[in-house]
Amino acid sequence: MGKDQVIGTKAKTKGVTPIILSVNEKWDTVGKDIKELGVVNDDTVLVSDGLGDLIESFYYIKLKQRSTLHIIRRVSYYLWDCGVSKENRKRFMTPLTSAICTMRNSVAKHLKDKNMRRLKWRINKTEEELTNIVDLLSDGGYDKIVNFLENAKDDAITFAKLALKKRIIPDTTNHIERVMGRISGRIKHIWSNWSPKSLEYLLNICLLKWCDREGFRKWQMGRIPKSNFSISAEIAIKIKFN
Repeated sequence: MGKDQVIGTKAKTKGVTPIILSVNEKWDTVGKDIKELGVVNDDTVLVSDGLGDLIESFYYIKLKQRSTLHIIRRVSYYLWDCGVSKENRKRFMTPLTSAICTMRNSVAKHLKDKNMRRLKWRINKTEEELTNIVDLLSDGGYDKIVNFLENAKDDAITFAKLALKKRIIPDTTNHIERVMGRISGRIKHIWSNWSPKSLEYLLNICLLKWCDREGFRKWQMGRIPKSNFSISAEIAIKIKFN
């Protein structure tokens, strides 16, 4: 089973509310459906792992945050795939990991001490460090990795730029991936045979429990009819079976 997620958050609300849920749908279909719902505005941020078809399907969302952990892992994998030894990979991975982790720590620190001037300096410093890493990769002839990081580096620090405006967004997709991990654990069984409709029902239940504990308790007590079960949303989730 493969799975992909998109997370969006409302700027003036706490918590998470799902906006759409589908099984076996292509990303371009999910992107069109969300656009038609009219929930996207200039403040909407697409937080994702940066898959190409996903990004293309949400072209109308201007603000994007690439998962910082996925960037680190992807560059490391590309270097390994190019046959770079573990020791030589450190030449690239150490400064990349340091730049991103320092940026994350600075956002957390300066949101507390309200030193936005220092945070802005760190953002500029991180942009410079990421550019230097791209140049280092280019000198090594790793064109594929250069193209990836060149496209990803600006979207890697959107969370920090928004923090300057006191707006907090996640810089990874960890939250939704943990939820999907729990769901995977429920459906991966040697004798399991799930129809798309049954999976949608299970996803609705799991997301309701994650997003709205009070609503989940009401559902358990029968206050929400189980025969007519649905929830509104602010997370797009696609499950794909191979």
